Amino acid sequence: MQFSLKDIAFLVLPLLASGAALPATVDTNAAVNATGVAPLAAQRCRVNSSHRDLWVEDGMSRWRTVFSAEGTDPAGYCHYWVQHGCGFNVQCGWDANVDGGWWRLDVSIARGPLGDQQYWDCLGGTRAS
Repeated sequence: MQFSLKDIAFLVLPLLASGAALPATVDTNAAVNATGVAPLAAQRCRVNSSHRDLWVEDGMSRWRTVFSAEGTDPAGYCHYWVQHGCGFNVQCGWDANVDGGWWRLDVSIARGPLGDQQYWDCLGGTRAS
């Protein structure tokens, strides 16, 4: 399979422009109520996520995101992608084979610019603004 310079630029430029190499951090500082316990919504939690890989599988783009979670159940990050319709065939879990051990999320999305935008929108939706 051969790729033209236009095809390569089309694939690489969105990755460079997105700042994908920088992990996102969602950090909420807790406010303690009168009982001395922080309400669930205000408890301190952090999820760091980063795009890891992209390949083509069964005619669709397959994206891998690695993440870590502190103060929250990592499965919540997995459920976000399912609940918000962020792709198909969502597979999420701990993988000891990814860089010494990471939580990872694999998701299939339509190929092309609209599918790519859907991935970045979903990834961005998991980040604090």
